[in-house]
Amino acid sequence: MKNGRYFWIILIFVIVFCVSFLYKTLSSSKTPLVSPEMEIVIPDISTIEEASESVKLIASPSSVLAYTDSVDISLTGVEIASSTPTMAPNKIIVTPSPATSEEVNGYIERFSSQFAVDPDVLRYVAICESGFRSNAVNGPYVGLYQFGSVTWKNIRKEIGENSDPDLRFEAKDSVQTAAYAISKGKGGMWPNCMP
Repeated sequence: MKNGRYFWIILIFVIVFCVSFLYKTLSSSKTPLVSPEMEIVIPDISTIEEASESVKLIASPSSVLAYTDSVDISLTGVEIASSTPTMAPNKIIVTPSPATSEEVNGYIERFSSQFAVDPDVLRYVAICESGFRSNAVNGPYVGLYQFGSVTWKNIRKEIGENSDPDLRFEAKDSVQTAAYAISKGKGGMWPNCMP
């Protein structure tokens, strides 16, 4: 029992000593912990991009800056406010009705013979990528073969066809583009779905 009492007495003494030491150190400091004088320096800027790179907060080396939820800065009629990003409204994508499996199979037969591609490879990739649905959307990837818009535009230009990314929803255009891509050895764009 006696040893337990000594432990608590020593612990209390150490805590009192530490608090006392910190109080004396902080109260004897001539520099405040938080400097109320902060200067915002904004060089001559003409765009918001330059503003985000150029705005600097300057404080004395001994001051400690506290985080604030928002900072408002006005630049020639442009106001930058709030450090919390605001969500952009979601773009609503209206997908057309999917093509029937008979239509898709007809396009696969047509374009597989035109581009000398195995029709079963086209079917397999379409099933793997979109579940054989021409209106499938997965983030930026669309259609039977889940083309991204940049890839779509590039391949469609090679074929000499309309490169409008909305055509990715059209089964005919999607099968044609996939058959062409596979015939040119570009099957690597479906790394998880090429048989």
